[in-house]
Amino acid sequence: MNETEVKISSERIDDIPLIVEWLLQVEIAKYIDQKLEKPHGNYQGMSYGQLSVQNDPAELI
Repeated sequence: MNETEVKISSERIDDIPLIVEWLLQVEIAKYIDQKLEKPHGNYQGMSYGQLSVQNDPAELI
């Protein structure tokens, strides 16, 4: 059996707001929307890109 080295990295939970803000600054939502297919015609709401950087649960309502 081959032995492979597994490297595990993690982000601290307090880094998440910083990461989300960085994603907003680089406009990642725009690129996600360009690459993913549009949802079916009956879908109403935020795009996949908007959902990817959504950080305020109140905005989902």
